[in-house]
Amino acid sequence: MDNESDLEKTIVDASSFVQAPPQNHAIPYRIGPYRVKGLLKKGGTSFLYLGVHPDSNELIALKVLLPKFVKHPEMIDLFLKEARIIEMANHPNIVKLFGHGKWEGGLYIAMEFVRGISLRKLILQNVLSFKRSLEIILETANALSHLHSHGIIHRDLKPDNILLSEDGGVKVIDFGIARIVGEDSKGQKKKLMGTPTYMSPEQKKSQIHVCDKSDIYSLAIIAYELCIGRLCYGVVQLSDLPKGLRKIFSKALMPSPNDRHISIHEFIEEISEYIEHDLEENEELLDLSLKEISDFYEDVYLTLNPKKSAFNHKLLMGQATSKGILSSHVYCDYLSLNDESMVVIVGWPEQKGVGGMFHNAILKGMISVMGEKIMDLHENPTEKVQEMLADLNQQILKNSLSRYSLTLLLLCPATDQIHFFSYGPNKLWMQVSGSQSVQQLKVENTYLGDKDFDMTHHVSRNWNV
Repeated sequence: MDNESDLEKTIVDASSFVQAPPQNHAIPYRIGPYRVKGLLKKGGTSFLYLGVHPDSNELIALKVLLPKFVKHPEMIDLFLKEARIIEMANHPNIVKLFGHGKWEGGLYIAMEFVRGISLRKLILQNVLSFKRSLEIILETANALSHLHSHGIIHRDLKPDNILLSEDGGVKVIDFGIARIVGEDSKGQKKKLMGTPTYMSPEQKKSQIHVCDKSDIYSLAIIAYELCIGRLCYGVVQLSDLPKGLRKIFSKALMPSPNDRHISIHEFIEEISEYIEHDLEENEELLDLSLKEISDFYEDVYLTLNPKKSAFNHKLLMGQATSKGILSSHVYCDYLSLNDESMVVIVGWPEQKGVGGMFHNAILKGMISVMGEKIMDLHENPTEKVQEMLADLNQQILKNSLSRYSLTLLLLCPATDQIHFFSYGPNKLWMQVSGSQSVQQLKVENTYLGDKDFDMTHHVSRNWNV
């Protein structure tokens, strides 16, 4: 009974990882010998459940092939190969295998359950010191060293597939597309497998010629993101890094595998040497630099987002954006008008990175000035908004700004009208009070900033405030 009590306490502690299952999905009571406690995640080819080991009462992760793939030979082979690879790769920095086999629902893999956070979430939420970032990279590199010594290429190394456990240790996961050197690669040549942002040039061309140096390339992208404290979305600017690291990462990111590090061991040696000889004397300066970068992005987030989220009529406005670098790519603003109408503007520049943030800042200034022209909308409100958009388009072209995918909503309580203007592939969904049906509004217009810009199309609907 004491063991059962401890088990329930452990499960309660892990409850934050469990999510609601999809509609009409029944969670199995047991998978093989393992009791199921809840759904952790639904992937493209599998369900991941939280389970309990019958012998140790230890929490485990149960990966189950989706029912639609249980008779698909290629998917079955990949699933069984993943189990075989995890079994071969017994290492402290690699997720541990407990067992695998068949059950009435198909195939399963029982693995170590890691309480922790993915590097992706860590990068989005925190800024780490250079030293801590490089320690994480070294642990990941040690896992790769073990894999490569067994002839295993991960092929999908990315921040989502590297977990940082509660005790600070690194765990490499997800061997769904890993490859064993020398195995038959028939049928893989034309299939792009992996995540493009972290793929080496040779992997994008062919899955057959991927080697251990392809994993080194992926690890260097992740290391760069950890060191700068944000996701790079494929845009790497090594000038952001100290000279010593720049040299190491530049070698690891060479287009040709022959020009990269001879092996992951050489990469480990260079990172270790940098930590030992170059990092200590500059660590304070580097940490300060990271804090300044973090503060800068936070300032941008606060400056470019509207301070006011409601207006005089009985209408409450709210917005949700992702925290981190992506938040600076979304422009959002409100204009309160004299007749209690409101204009809501949301836009996304094609230009990403720091450049996109500055484009948003310029756009905010333009809209603030033009907003004065449409304060009084008692007559022809849609025409005045169209005039403002035409002027805005001309200013964007004149100042060579990025094209914008932009949505503008004109909300007019006095006339019971909502007007939807859209430029780019945007949609608006409306749900009538008391009804379960949802209406989708869509307007076919070019992007804001196109030379052949046409602002005439919009959709109007009655709107009972």
